[in-house]
Amino acid sequence: NGAAANSSRLPGKGNRNGHANSNGHAIKGDPLERAILRIAHLRSLGDAEKLFMARLKGVLLQQREKILARAEKHGINVNIEDLVPSAEGEARWMFADLAPVMLTLISESGARALRRLGFQEENPTTRSYVLGDGITEKRRRISIAALFSSIGNSRIAKFLETHFFSHLVDGVGVTISRLRDVVSQFKEGIGRGEGVGELIGRIQGMPEFGELRAETIARTEVIGAVNLGQMEAFRATDTPMKSWLSTRDGDRVRQSHQDVDTTTSADPIKTEDLFHLSEPDRGEADAMYPGDPELPGWGAINCRCSLVPEEAPQRRAWVEACKRELAEAMT
Repeated sequence: NGAAANSSRLPGKGNRNGHANSNGHAIKGDPLERAILRIAHLRSLGDAEKLFMARLKGVLLQQREKILARAEKHGINVNIEDLVPSAEGEARWMFADLAPVMLTLISESGARALRRLGFQEENPTTRSYVLGDGITEKRRRISIAALFSSIGNSRIAKFLETHFFSHLVDGVGVTISRLRDVVSQFKEGIGRGEGVGELIGRIQGMPEFGELRAETIARTEVIGAVNLGQMEAFRATDTPMKSWLSTRDGDRVRQSHQDVDTTTSADPIKTEDLFHLSEPDRGEADAMYPGDPELPGWGAINCRCSLVPEEAPQRRAWVEACKRELAEAMT
Protein backbone atom coordinates (compact mmCIF):
# COMPACT_ATOMS: atom_id res chain seq x y z
CA ASN A 1 0.00 0.00 0.00
CA GLY A 2 1.20 3.48 -0.84
CA ALA A 3 0.95 6.61 1.23
CA ALA A 4 -2.12 8.81 1.02
CA ALA A 5 -2.25 11.34 -1.79
CA ASN A 6 -1.10 14.88 -1.04
CA SER A 7 -4.03 16.56 0.70
CA SER A 8 -3.20 19.87 -1.00
CA ARG A 9 -3.98 18.42 -4.42
CA LEU A 10 -7.37 19.13 -5.91
CA PRO A 11 -9.66 16.07 -5.95
CA GLY A 12 -10.06 16.37 -9.71
CA LYS A 13 -7.76 17.61 -12.47
CA GLY A 14 -10.27 18.97 -14.94
CA ASN A 15 -11.57 17.00 -17.88
CA ARG A 16 -9.71 15.64 -20.90
CA ASN A 17 -10.39 18.90 -22.69
CA GLY A 18 -8.45 20.77 -20.02
CA HIS A 19 -11.37 22.49 -18.27
CA ALA A 20 -10.87 23.41 -14.64
CA ASN A 21 -12.56 21.66 -11.75
CA SER A 22 -15.45 23.40 -9.98
CA ASN A 23 -17.38 21.74 -7.22
CA GLY A 24 -20.84 23.34 -7.43
CA HIS A 25 -23.37 22.40 -4.73
CA ALA A 26 -22.76 18.77 -3.87
CA ILE A 27 -23.72 17.04 -0.65
CA LYS A 28 -21.23 15.24 1.58
CA GLY A 29 -21.04 11.48 1.51
CA ASP A 30 -22.57 9.73 4.50
CA PRO A 31 -20.41 6.73 5.60
CA LEU A 32 -23.40 4.45 6.28
CA GLU A 33 -25.00 5.30 2.96
CA ARG A 34 -21.75 4.70 1.13
CA ALA A 35 -21.46 1.29 2.83
CA ILE A 36 -24.92 0.43 1.45
CA LEU A 37 -23.86 1.61 -2.00
CA ARG A 38 -20.74 -0.59 -1.86
CA ILE A 39 -22.80 -3.70 -1.11
CA ALA A 40 -25.27 -2.95 -3.91
CA HIS A 41 -22.43 -2.26 -6.33
CA LEU A 42 -20.52 -5.45 -5.53
CA ARG A 43 -23.70 -7.48 -5.93
CA SER A 44 -24.42 -6.12 -9.41
CA LEU A 45 -20.73 -6.28 -10.34
CA GLY A 46 -20.62 -9.95 -9.38
CA ASP A 47 -23.55 -10.67 -11.69
CA ALA A 48 -21.82 -8.86 -14.56
CA GLU A 49 -18.56 -10.72 -14.00
CA LYS A 50 -20.34 -14.08 -14.02
CA LEU A 51 -22.03 -13.26 -17.32
CA PHE A 52 -18.81 -12.21 -19.01
CA MET A 53 -16.69 -14.95 -17.47
CA ALA A 54 -19.04 -17.68 -18.66
CA ARG A 55 -18.51 -16.51 -22.23
CA LEU A 56 -14.80 -15.83 -21.75
CA LYS A 57 -14.10 -19.33 -20.44
CA GLY A 58 -15.78 -20.74 -23.53
CA VAL A 59 -13.66 -18.53 -25.79
CA LEU A 60 -10.41 -19.53 -24.03
CA LEU A 61 -11.30 -23.21 -24.34
CA GLN A 62 -12.11 -22.68 -28.00
CA GLN A 63 -8.75 -20.97 -28.45
CA ARG A 64 -7.00 -23.91 -26.79
CA GLU A 65 -8.79 -26.42 -29.01
CA LYS A 66 -7.81 -24.48 -32.14
CA ILE A 67 -4.17 -24.46 -31.03
CA LEU A 68 -4.26 -28.16 -30.12
CA ALA A 69 -5.66 -29.01 -33.55
CA ARG A 70 -2.85 -27.05 -35.21
CA ALA A 71 -0.25 -28.78 -33.03
CA GLU A 72 -1.56 -32.22 -34.02
CA LYS A 73 -1.58 -31.20 -37.69
CA HIS A 74 2.04 -30.04 -37.77
CA GLY A 75 3.45 -32.66 -35.37
CA ILE A 76 7.14 -32.60 -34.55
CA ASN A 77 7.78 -29.94 -37.21
CA VAL A 78 5.53 -27.43 -35.46
CA ASN A 79 6.62 -23.81 -35.07
CA ILE A 80 5.05 -21.03 -33.03
CA GLU A 81 3.69 -19.44 -36.23
CA ASP A 82 1.82 -22.68 -36.93
CA LEU A 83 0.05 -22.49 -33.58
CA VAL A 84 -0.89 -18.78 -33.70
CA PRO A 85 -0.36 -17.34 -37.19
CA SER A 86 -1.30 -13.80 -36.13
CA ALA A 87 -1.90 -12.22 -32.72
CA GLU A 88 -4.27 -9.68 -34.27
CA GLY A 89 -6.11 -12.35 -36.23
CA GLU A 90 -6.50 -14.48 -33.12
CA ALA A 91 -7.77 -11.47 -31.16
CA ARG A 92 -10.20 -10.57 -33.94
CA TRP A 93 -12.27 -13.75 -33.70
CA MET A 94 -12.20 -13.55 -29.91
CA PHE A 95 -13.44 -9.96 -30.14
CA ALA A 96 -16.33 -11.03 -32.37
CA ASP A 97 -17.43 -13.43 -29.62
CA LEU A 98 -16.86 -11.19 -26.62
CA ALA A 99 -17.68 -7.65 -27.79
CA PRO A 100 -21.48 -8.25 -27.86
CA VAL A 101 -21.30 -9.39 -24.23
CA MET A 102 -19.32 -6.29 -23.30
CA LEU A 103 -21.87 -4.08 -25.04
CA THR A 104 -24.64 -5.83 -23.10
CA LEU A 105 -22.80 -5.14 -19.82
CA ILE A 106 -22.41 -1.46 -20.72
CA SER A 107 -26.07 -1.03 -21.63
CA GLU A 108 -27.37 -3.03 -18.65
CA SER A 109 -25.21 -1.01 -16.28
CA GLY A 110 -26.49 2.17 -17.88
CA ALA A 111 -30.10 1.01 -17.54
CA ARG A 112 -29.53 0.16 -13.88
CA ALA A 113 -28.02 3.62 -13.35
CA LEU A 114 -31.07 5.24 -14.94
CA ARG A 115 -33.36 3.31 -12.61
CA ARG A 116 -31.25 4.32 -9.63
CA LEU A 117 -31.51 7.95 -10.74
CA GLY A 118 -35.30 7.71 -10.64
CA PHE A 119 -36.14 6.81 -14.23
CA GLN A 120 -38.73 4.15 -14.99
CA GLU A 121 -38.83 1.76 -17.92
CA GLU A 122 -41.63 2.95 -20.19
CA ASN A 123 -41.45 0.31 -22.91
CA PRO A 124 -39.64 -3.03 -22.39
CA THR A 125 -39.55 -3.63 -26.14
CA THR A 126 -37.87 -0.37 -27.11
CA ARG A 127 -35.99 -0.13 -23.78
CA SER A 128 -36.99 3.50 -23.28
CA TYR A 129 -36.84 5.07 -19.82
CA VAL A 130 -38.74 8.12 -18.59
CA LEU A 131 -38.49 10.51 -15.67
CA GLY A 132 -41.65 12.28 -14.46
CA ASP A 133 -45.32 11.40 -14.60
CA GLY A 134 -46.04 13.41 -17.73
CA ILE A 135 -48.63 15.54 -15.93
CA THR A 136 -47.09 17.62 -13.19
CA GLU A 137 -43.60 17.84 -14.68
CA LYS A 138 -41.95 17.67 -18.05
CA ARG A 139 -41.50 14.13 -19.28
CA ARG A 140 -37.95 13.12 -20.12
CA ARG A 141 -37.30 10.05 -22.26
CA ILE A 142 -34.01 8.19 -22.81
CA SER A 143 -33.58 5.30 -25.22
CA ILE A 144 -31.19 2.58 -24.11
CA ALA A 145 -30.72 1.40 -27.70
CA ALA A 146 -29.71 4.87 -28.87
CA LEU A 147 -27.61 5.83 -25.85
CA PHE A 148 -25.62 2.63 -25.57
CA SER A 149 -25.04 1.86 -29.24
CA SER A 150 -21.45 1.28 -30.34
CA ILE A 151 -22.47 2.88 -33.64
CA GLY A 152 -23.99 6.08 -32.29
CA ASN A 153 -21.80 6.54 -29.19
CA SER A 154 -18.16 7.25 -30.06
CA ARG A 155 -16.98 6.71 -26.48
CA ILE A 156 -18.44 3.21 -26.39
CA ALA A 157 -17.06 2.48 -29.86
CA LYS A 158 -13.60 3.57 -28.72
CA PHE A 159 -13.85 1.51 -25.55
CA LEU A 160 -14.68 -1.65 -27.51
CA GLU A 161 -12.82 -1.29 -30.78
CA THR A 162 -9.67 0.39 -29.49
CA HIS A 163 -9.15 -0.45 -25.83
CA PHE A 164 -10.89 -3.80 -25.43
CA PHE A 165 -9.52 -5.10 -28.73
CA SER A 166 -5.98 -3.99 -27.85
CA HIS A 167 -6.28 -5.76 -24.49
CA LEU A 168 -7.21 -8.96 -26.35
CA VAL A 169 -4.19 -8.53 -28.64
CA ASP A 170 -1.97 -8.08 -25.57
CA GLY A 171 -3.51 -11.19 -24.00
CA VAL A 172 -2.82 -13.23 -27.13
CA GLY A 173 0.75 -11.93 -26.97
CA VAL A 174 1.10 -13.39 -23.47
CA THR A 175 -0.23 -16.71 -24.75
CA ILE A 176 2.18 -16.68 -27.71
CA SER A 177 5.11 -16.00 -25.39
CA ARG A 178 4.17 -18.96 -23.22
CA LEU A 179 3.59 -21.17 -26.29
CA ARG A 180 7.04 -20.24 -27.56
CA ASP A 181 8.54 -21.67 -24.37
CA VAL A 182 6.37 -24.79 -24.70
CA VAL A 183 7.45 -25.37 -28.30
CA SER A 184 11.11 -24.81 -27.36
CA GLN A 185 10.83 -27.38 -24.53
CA PHE A 186 9.17 -29.78 -26.93
CA LYS A 187 11.93 -29.38 -29.52
CA GLU A 188 14.54 -30.13 -26.86
CA GLY A 189 12.55 -33.17 -25.74
CA ILE A 190 12.29 -34.72 -29.19
CA GLY A 191 15.85 -36.01 -28.84
CA ARG A 192 14.79 -37.76 -25.63
CA GLY A 193 11.97 -39.51 -27.40
CA GLU A 194 9.17 -37.08 -26.70
CA GLY A 195 6.30 -37.07 -29.18
CA VAL A 196 3.35 -34.89 -30.07
CA GLY A 197 1.48 -36.27 -27.06
CA GLU A 198 3.86 -34.46 -24.71
CA LEU A 199 3.35 -31.20 -26.64
CA ILE A 200 -0.41 -31.63 -26.44
CA GLY A 201 -0.21 -32.25 -22.70
CA ARG A 202 1.87 -29.13 -22.11
CA ILE A 203 -0.55 -26.96 -24.09
CA GLN A 204 -3.54 -28.40 -22.25
CA GLY A 205 -1.93 -27.55 -18.92
CA MET A 206 -1.14 -23.92 -19.78
CA PRO A 207 -2.62 -21.51 -17.20
CA GLU A 208 -3.33 -19.05 -20.03
CA PHE A 209 -6.44 -21.10 -20.82
CA GLY A 210 -7.46 -21.69 -17.20
CA GLU A 211 -10.09 -20.32 -14.87
CA LEU A 212 -7.73 -18.12 -12.82
CA ARG A 213 -6.72 -16.18 -15.90
CA ALA A 214 -10.35 -15.91 -16.96
CA GLU A 215 -11.19 -14.43 -13.55
CA THR A 216 -8.42 -11.82 -13.80
CA ILE A 217 -9.41 -10.81 -17.33
CA ALA A 218 -13.09 -10.69 -16.44
CA ARG A 219 -12.58 -8.56 -13.35
CA THR A 220 -10.33 -6.09 -15.17
CA GLU A 221 -12.48 -5.74 -18.30
CA VAL A 222 -15.93 -5.82 -16.70
CA ILE A 223 -15.30 -2.99 -14.23
CA GLY A 224 -14.53 -0.62 -17.08
CA ALA A 225 -17.67 -1.63 -18.98
CA VAL A 226 -19.90 -1.30 -15.91
CA ASN A 227 -18.57 2.14 -14.98
CA LEU A 228 -18.63 3.36 -18.59
CA GLY A 229 -22.33 2.47 -18.62
CA GLN A 230 -22.84 4.51 -15.45
CA MET A 231 -20.87 7.45 -16.85
CA GLU A 232 -23.02 7.51 -19.99
CA ALA A 233 -26.15 7.48 -17.82
CA PHE A 234 -24.75 10.39 -15.75
CA ARG A 235 -24.08 12.32 -18.95
CA ALA A 236 -27.50 11.59 -20.45
CA THR A 237 -29.29 12.77 -17.29
CA ASP A 238 -27.07 15.81 -16.73
CA THR A 239 -25.96 14.44 -13.36
CA PRO A 240 -23.51 17.20 -12.38
CA MET A 241 -21.27 15.70 -9.69
CA LYS A 242 -19.62 12.37 -8.93
CA SER A 243 -17.38 10.64 -6.41
CA TRP A 244 -15.21 7.53 -6.49
CA LEU A 245 -16.51 4.59 -4.44
CA SER A 246 -13.88 2.03 -3.40
CA THR A 247 -14.73 -1.30 -1.76
CA ARG A 248 -12.77 -0.46 1.42
CA ASP A 249 -12.24 -4.13 2.21
CA GLY A 250 -8.88 -4.12 3.92
CA ASP A 251 -5.75 -5.10 2.02
CA ARG A 252 -7.66 -5.87 -1.20
CA VAL A 253 -8.26 -2.20 -2.06
CA ARG A 254 -5.43 -0.10 -3.48
CA GLN A 255 -4.33 2.79 -1.31
CA SER A 256 -4.70 5.22 -4.22
CA HIS A 257 -8.30 4.09 -4.76
CA GLN A 258 -9.11 4.45 -1.08
CA ASP A 259 -7.49 7.91 -1.09
CA VAL A 260 -9.56 9.20 -4.00
CA ASP A 261 -12.68 7.70 -2.37
CA THR A 262 -11.96 9.62 0.84
CA THR A 263 -11.19 12.85 -1.01
CA THR A 264 -14.09 12.91 -3.45
CA SER A 265 -16.74 11.65 -1.02
CA ALA A 266 -15.99 14.77 1.04
CA ASP A 267 -15.38 17.04 -1.94
CA PRO A 268 -17.05 15.64 -5.11
CA ILE A 269 -15.94 16.65 -8.59
CA LYS A 270 -17.82 17.56 -11.77
CA THR A 271 -19.02 14.61 -13.82
CA GLU A 272 -16.79 15.55 -16.76
CA ASP A 273 -13.71 16.09 -14.59
CA LEU A 274 -10.99 13.50 -14.04
CA PHE A 275 -10.16 11.66 -10.84
CA HIS A 276 -6.49 11.81 -9.89
CA LEU A 277 -4.69 8.73 -8.56
CA SER A 278 -1.21 8.60 -7.05
CA GLU A 279 0.90 5.61 -5.98
CA PRO A 280 4.42 5.95 -4.55
CA ASP A 281 7.03 4.31 -6.80
CA ARG A 282 4.40 3.87 -9.54
CA GLY A 283 3.43 7.36 -10.51
CA GLU A 284 0.26 9.32 -11.08
CA ALA A 285 -2.71 8.85 -13.38
CA ASP A 286 -6.06 10.38 -14.23
CA ALA A 287 -9.32 8.57 -14.87
CA MET A 288 -12.84 9.52 -15.90
CA TYR A 289 -14.16 6.53 -13.94
CA PRO A 290 -12.85 3.38 -12.17
CA GLY A 291 -11.62 0.90 -14.76
CA ASP A 292 -11.03 3.69 -17.29
CA PRO A 293 -8.92 2.02 -20.03
CA GLU A 294 -6.69 5.10 -20.07
CA LEU A 295 -5.35 4.00 -16.65
CA PRO A 296 -2.05 2.11 -16.40
CA GLY A 297 -2.18 -1.47 -15.18
CA TRP A 298 -1.46 -0.57 -11.55
CA GLY A 299 -4.61 1.54 -11.48
CA ALA A 300 -6.96 -0.78 -13.36
CA ILE A 301 -6.17 -4.49 -12.99
CA ASN A 302 -8.55 -6.22 -10.56
CA CYS A 303 -10.24 -2.92 -9.69
CA ARG A 304 -13.76 -3.24 -8.20
CA CYS A 305 -14.57 0.43 -7.56
CA SER A 306 -17.58 2.39 -8.76
CA LEU A 307 -19.15 5.82 -9.19
CA VAL A 308 -21.69 7.66 -7.05
CA PRO A 309 -23.77 10.68 -8.14
CA GLU A 310 -23.22 13.42 -5.59
CA GLU A 311 -25.76 16.17 -6.28
CA ALA A 312 -28.48 15.95 -3.64
CA PRO A 313 -31.53 14.88 -5.72
CA GLN A 314 -29.63 12.26 -7.74
CA ARG A 315 -27.81 10.92 -4.71
CA ARG A 316 -31.01 10.50 -2.70
CA ALA A 317 -32.66 8.61 -5.54
CA TRP A 318 -29.51 6.46 -5.95
CA VAL A 319 -29.32 5.52 -2.28
CA GLU A 320 -33.01 4.66 -2.03
CA ALA A 321 -32.84 2.54 -5.19
CA CYS A 322 -29.84 0.60 -3.84
CA LYS A 323 -31.69 -0.02 -0.59
CA ARG A 324 -34.64 -1.42 -2.55
CA GLU A 325 -32.36 -3.65 -4.63
CA LEU A 326 -30.80 -5.13 -1.50
CA ALA A 327 -34.17 -5.59 0.20
CA GLU A 328 -35.54 -7.41 -2.86
CA ALA A 329 -32.45 -9.60 -2.99
CA MET A 330 -33.10 -10.71 0.60
CA THR A 331 -36.73 -11.69 0.04
